[in-house]
Amino acid sequence: MESTNEKTLISSTQKCSLGPSSQQYPNLPYVNIQRPHNPPPPQQYPPQYPPQYPPQYIPRYEPPQMYTPTPAKPVSVVKDPIIVIQSTLPSEVICPHCRLPIITRVEKRAGTTAWILCLILCCFCFPFCIYPLICDPCMDAYHICPNCNRVIYVKNP
Repeated sequence: MESTNEKTLISSTQKCSLGPSSQQYPNLPYVNIQRPHNPPPPQQYPPQYPPQYPPQYIPRYEPPQMYTPTPAKPVSVVKDPIIVIQSTLPSEVICPHCRLPIITRVEKRAGTTAWILCLILCCFCFPFCIYPLICDPCMDAYHICPNCNRVIYVKNP
């Protein structure tokens, strides 16, 4: 019964031209299996990624910084040079006040030494007590800057 069912299922109109012919294989029944129509391959699209946005600034909480004072730099204090003038004559020096090279102006004044000698001479010889107040060797020599009019040095006898 199977052979009649197989013959009924297979008819000559249903033979596929692509399949093997019955002449090559006379004993085997030929079953035409129709292949399903292959769908077209899916189109290849590039992968979809989420849009790229620039990075956003997210403010962070930073604790306030404590004030730390910077250590003070040492300050070098330049003292005025000590000027020693050995003469009672005008001398060429650099004025410590105006920092200019000058030639001093010399003024003679009665100083402590002249007054002490005046008192001593007054006790022993009254007419000569005025001599230390008018004699140059007994007077102090004041060296004065002609530019700023300040005293630079006092030369005692």
